[in-house]
Amino acid sequence: MSRHADAGRGYATALQAMPSSTDLHGFRPPGGGMTTLPDDGVLVDRGVQDSLGVVHAGDQVTLTLPLLGHTVQAQIAGFRDEPLGTFAYGSLTWLNRAVGPVTATSALLRYAPEADRSALRRTLTALLGVAAYRTARPWPASTTSTSACSTHSSAACSF
Repeated sequence: MSRHADAGRGYATALQAMPSSTDLHGFRPPGGGMTTLPDDGVLVDRGVQDSLGVVHAGDQVTLTLPLLGHTVQAQIAGFRDEPLGTFAYGSLTWLNRAVGPVTATSALLRYAPEADRSALRRTLTALLGVAAYRTARPWPASTTSTSACSTHSSAACSF
């Protein structure tokens, strides 16, 4: 990612795209509380503000997406404050408009507390192309999130 006005400065990160209505991941802005994924633009970590000189939501950045073969201009829709990871987040609607239809390379799943976790792990890891499986702590408390990563794309998978 680079600031359009200063292409000499860059910030390497991964773009995570998901439905804007997702509740499998929360997005915490720097002031606290929670926000949702915007239909236009991207949410970025507040560290980008210093790295790229991006000061306000509405500033433009250039996203280079080598695995998709595209470079796009994106508006910073907002900032997030997350202690782990420095991902950029956009909605699937925005990404599909920006580069055309894309193929998912990972999935976030939620299953009921009474689900047989061992059977789910066996079923999911037996699927063609699933290279990794990770169970996260329950969020919210009554559910468990799982990430499964496919090898069908050369995209790096980060959880």
